[in-house]
Amino acid sequence: MIDSCAHRIPETLVPQLGKRSCPKCTLQTSITRIQAIQEELLARGGIFVSRPRNTRRDPNHPQWKAHFDLRRRWRDAKIDALNAVMQFEQLAASPERAEGWEVLDEAVRLWEQQAEDLAEVPGSTKELSEEEVGDIVKRMLSSFGGSVGQEADGVEDEDDADDCPFPDSDVDVGSGSDSDDFDMLDAGPHDLRDVEDGDNDDADPEFAASEMEIDSEGSAQLIISEDMAVKRMGKRVRFTDFAHVCPDSLVFQPSLFPHNPAGYPEPQSIEATFLFSNAAMLTASTVLSASPRLLRHRLNTDAAHKRSRRRYHRPSESYLQGRWASPSGYEKLDTACYKKSWREAEAYWKGEVREMKAEKKVYEGLKAVSGAWVLGRMVPLAVWSYEEQRRHNAQQSMELDMDV
Repeated sequence: MIDSCAHRIPETLVPQLGKRSCPKCTLQTSITRIQAIQEELLARGGIFVSRPRNTRRDPNHPQWKAHFDLRRRWRDAKIDALNAVMQFEQLAASPERAEGWEVLDEAVRLWEQQAEDLAEVPGSTKELSEEEVGDIVKRMLSSFGGSVGQEADGVEDEDDADDCPFPDSDVDVGSGSDSDDFDMLDAGPHDLRDVEDGDNDDADPEFAASEMEIDSEGSAQLIISEDMAVKRMGKRVRFTDFAHVCPDSLVFQPSLFPHNPAGYPEPQSIEATFLFSNAAMLTASTVLSASPRLLRHRLNTDAAHKRSRRRYHRPSESYLQGRWASPSGYEKLDTACYKKSWREAEAYWKGEVREMKAEKKVYEGLKAVSGAWVLGRMVPLAVWSYEEQRRHNAQQSMELDMDV
């Protein structure tokens, strides 16, 4: 029996705990500490508002000092709790486990029940789980499919639009064979009576008087009713590690110079060219997906967190001389020509223009080469197919003449 709590601890477990008394009481104390710090952060407006904004970073400032002390106590409480949980889990899984050590399992279970709430940061947006992200993607796809289906139905109904009488036409809506199938009053938000009423821009004095309050002569204040008021939705920011990627079939661009996947020799004749083209198309190993995929973001999306801002902020204590220096051998391009004369700048830009024209000329030449290559492959094949068809037709005509 431990004097500090009412839980019974086995004698074989007491030496293994060391400075910690009761596993359940230890984790309960850590949970209480973390919850108290979370409430204190929430009372200060959250983790971001708790940090002073109008003053420079100063550990001796009262507001900064309170913020640093709160963060330190929060970090220490979480570290102590996690160390205790790891120790209890190792003891529960050790081969020296004896009778009565179930108190370790109860303590770990108590922590697991509160772990999700204790991990929340007041004032920060909670990260979505993979299941929640999957549900959001499914809802987006279903809504997108519904909207596409509605547009498709609208396109199909365009053929029936000629049978609908227009509001300004002389066709009697209530008579005719189509009056039972189509009602002009139910076709949309517009009504025939609105057209017949004429000009509806006249103001209603009673309505205007009820919606306006005249404070003084020459000044008026417009009071908007609740039905007409625009309710702005609150801003929501979500952070997720996944992205919805479109299918490969929408972005795939085949090359004009396909490789030889089957290992065939280079074709030496038109027949060989035809066989090679079919074999290359049949044995192509490129498999394109037709459905969108849910993938993780690339590593470059975390580039903003790779460098600590304190190390590159000159007034900071963590700043080291030379942090902003370029690596050795790095060539800096003087695109602004700040240190050059006007004549040197003109010569520099003329050289850039000449280089750009040369690159464009090479590009046009490559396009001509690729076009000639395609024509060189396809035109002989087309000529050969045309000759084969003529030969086949001539042979059939000869056979018919012989039969006659």
